[in-house]
Amino acid sequence: MYLRKLSVDDFYTACLPFLEKQNVLTVADAKIIVSDTGEKMKPAQIKSILSLEQARAKRLEEIPDAIRFFFVGELEYDCASLIWRKSDKEKTLGYLKQLEKLLKKIKAEDFSAQNIEKEVMEYLQANSIDNGSMLWPMRFALSGREKSPGPFEIASALGKKKAVERISAAIERLSK
Repeated sequence: MYLRKLSVDDFYTACLPFLEKQNVLTVADAKIIVSDTGEKMKPAQIKSILSLEQARAKRLEEIPDAIRFFFVGELEYDCASLIWRKSDKEKTLGYLKQLEKLLKKIKAEDFSAQNIEKEVMEYLQANSIDNGSMLWPMRFALSGREKSPGPFEIASALGKKKAVERISAAIERLSK
């Protein structure tokens, strides 16, 4: 309960030492560097990611593992896990390709969870597709995990470029 009541700024401050200790991020000369990729990040980006786990966190020690997938260059997972239980490989591949198109058409400055959700849900409704058939592969392609924050929130926190790259990587892996 204590963690959930913290402000985003206080939660960020509390989490930083754990992220450094677990080699997720490095803070040097007032710069935040992703340990895996060397990418520089702004505190606002980190806060956005942390806010997705704040309500779910029970202990600060859990945070690095819970959000590590945001900070890796390439996700490791079994491509069979991309397929929703009510779908198959070919359909999933088609849904991921359509998802890639939908994400690409959203402007970077409009790449918010709300706008992503609007585009994807309109597509699902217009094409009479059940949510799980597209949202499961989306979540898994973006996080490499069965349990994670929602796919729209993950995509928004990753940013357009990285979200599209992860969907493209999933398409490539599933195509083999």
